[in-house]
Amino acid sequence: MDRAMALQTIRNARQSRGVSYDDLAKAIGTKDATYLAAALHGQHRLREDEAKKLAETVGVDVQTAMVTTAMPLRTEFPLTTDPFKYRLLELVGVYGDALRDRCQELFGDGILSAIDCVVKLEKKGERGLLTIDAKFLHDKEF
Repeated sequence: MDRAMALQTIRNARQSRGVSYDDLAKAIGTKDATYLAAALHGQHRLREDEAKKLAETVGVDVQTAMVTTAMPLRTEFPLTTDPFKYRLLELVGVYGDALRDRCQELFGDGILSAIDCVVKLEKKGERGLLTIDAKFLHDKEF
């Protein structure tokens, strides 16, 4: 089974067992929910012991879960010559799928508004804290 198919198998098993990303974070005990969501999309990696706990928690075989220990290949970022914008795009590339999964898990089907939101950048010592406080908009069927 190739990596993409194995990751999809793990995501499907997590959903079919009703294991939330918060539940998964508690079961593994070393990573937060968003990191794990990104790992299940191939954007982060887990250690071997974490992959074994993942397999047990979602009910897949250990060999399938071991795909999460592979080095991520992050290649789908748009090109820009501005390093600040590149890193913002990299955040979307690495965490976009994970954040969408987490958002759907927390709110249901929909999006975070880019219009009805407040974006803040704060200095925290030598670190930057970027906060996006966005209204959730449920998908509507017509």
